[in-house]
Amino acid sequence: MGITIPGKCAGSVRRNRIKRVIREHYRTSKERFPTDGMLLFLLRNCDSEERIIGEMFRLTELAVTRSRKLPASGAEK
Repeated sequence: MGITIPGKCAGSVRRNRIKRVIREHYRTSKERFPTDGMLLFLLRNCDSEERIIGEMFRLTELAVTRSRKLPASGAEK
């Protein structure tokens, strides 16, 4: 898992808080994510912390839904 937040987005305290929240969300819901992929959170603008967290949850659900639709690794096409 990778997390990237540009320096111009917010001060270091706020950036680190957002990273901690993202890591905690991943830690508590790790079993929902596919194990054979990569996960990258790239924030391009910093709105309110609540909006960022809400968007993260929405994108997590989208990733989980899409990963279920993909064929299993190694499956013949």
